[in-house]
Amino acid sequence: MTTTSVMEEQQSKQSNPPATDRESNPFRNRLNSDPPTDRGWAWVILFACCCELFLIVGTLKSFGLFFVEFLSVYDTTASMVSIVLSIQTAMFSFFAFFILTLGNKYFSSRQLIMVGGFVAALGYLLNAFAPTVTFLIFSQGILHASGCAASYGPAIVLLSTYFDKRKGLANSLANAGGSIGGLCIPLLIRHLLDTYGLQGALLIMSGMLFHITAAGALMRPFLMNTNTKTNDKQIEIVLIQEEDTSKTANGSSKAYGTSPNEKGEHESSKMFVQLEPQVSVQSERSLGSHHSIVLDKLSGSALNLYGSMGSIANAITVVSFAKSNPSVHSSISEDEKSKCSCCSNLFNCSILRNHSFQLLMVTGLLCVFGSALTITFIPPFAKDYNIPDDKIALLVTISAVCDFIGRFSIAWIADSGFLRRNHLVGVCIFISGVAAMLNPFYTDFPSFAAYAATYGLVGGVYFSLYPLLIVDAVGQENLSDGLAIQFQVHGVSLMVNSFLIGYIRDITGSYHGSFFLIGIGLLIGTVCLFCEPIARKLEEKRTKTELTG
Repeated sequence: MTTTSVMEEQQSKQSNPPATDRESNPFRNRLNSDPPTDRGWAWVILFACCCELFLIVGTLKSFGLFFVEFLSVYDTTASMVSIVLSIQTAMFSFFAFFILTLGNKYFSSRQLIMVGGFVAALGYLLNAFAPTVTFLIFSQGILHASGCAASYGPAIVLLSTYFDKRKGLANSLANAGGSIGGLCIPLLIRHLLDTYGLQGALLIMSGMLFHITAAGALMRPFLMNTNTKTNDKQIEIVLIQEEDTSKTANGSSKAYGTSPNEKGEHESSKMFVQLEPQVSVQSERSLGSHHSIVLDKLSGSALNLYGSMGSIANAITVVSFAKSNPSVHSSISEDEKSKCSCCSNLFNCSILRNHSFQLLMVTGLLCVFGSALTITFIPPFAKDYNIPDDKIALLVTISAVCDFIGRFSIAWIADSGFLRRNHLVGVCIFISGVAAMLNPFYTDFPSFAAYAATYGLVGGVYFSLYPLLIVDAVGQENLSDGLAIQFQVHGVSLMVNSFLIGYIRDITGSYHGSFFLIGIGLLIGTVCLFCEPIARKLEEKRTKTELTG
């Protein structure tokens, strides 16, 4: 065999490695796999979210049972215990803001949820040994609220990241876990109070809340792949381990990725990776580099990498890969540097200028107290009409069962695309508002049962779909910041309107005025949601003006 034949064989082996080597390359295998959305571990994430919301929502809805026990044990006033509830609401909103902005930038969702579950359980553990009702302000109002905030928000963000086509179903199933918790945990707490007393019930509930930490351990961070098949076109990333030069016929050397200009100098070639919607990463290969990344598309013109959950995850994947290989030389355009600088801040204030998101903030301010507090005030409202206690408990059960059914039905409609999400939420809020305005006709158990069933079917839709409305308004990459702001809006609305509902009852002697307040808020919120096309056009106009100006 001649020397030339040996050299050609070696070059052939180097340029065409064996199939087994390619198949055993973990990096290549990872690129060739589909994005892990709507399948696989995504369903484990959904299961963990269901378990977490089962405990968090069920416990929060059941605090009224402990409310009565605290009044008896500590011989205090209702207003004093109400302060604990007000501080709990305020602290939940306060901590949720910083957890979803600052916390998500420095810690993973898994870490936040596990720590949050521990703190929430610790709050109930300290409740069992509280010497005075004032101590509950710290243990229940601060510790437990902060733990719930650290567990709830990151779980919703992570769940939305793992699902794409089935987002509506996933969110509804997760919130259905909260509905089941609201149905089961009150019955459990009542049994624990009757069997073990207040302290024993609080200790057992503390042990149950520690399971949030176990659920958080399943919250594996989402890993975005950078390879996607589009219309039988494949994008392949080839790592050139060493920038060898090959001798040309005239004795000059030619580096891979460069081309000589008229002066005989090598110009560095540039490849632009377009990431939907407007994020680009520029990779530069120069002669001085010993390693390079060649992005080669087998067919087609533009190079697009599409991920199932938006451009930011793709950008992080590409930039992180470049950073993990110190020999890879990459540069980012000036626009991207400014975006990265903005993301490094505590909070992305630019979404506050988004007209669609502004409309969602107004809608949340008007709708959240009607969606959340109605079930709290149906029992005392029924009590005013001398409905028996066992029938009042049945009203809560009817509402919980219908809520569970309603979430599945609405999830199917949301994922079918039959109605836009904002229209779907608007219709449900409208029905709930009309039902609240008809409150003077609720005078006996059948009428109250019909109202409880109606509220159960449509009342929880807002909480199931508002994270998706935020994604529609500001994008997946801004969901965390959007949730943080929306939690503040919800907190203010719940604090103010819960006081107003009770105050109206005290000065009028009935709950009719209180439910009129709920109904008016829901109906005005409906109008806001149906104005979303106007807000979207204004936002498009604003964006176009900023780009051209």
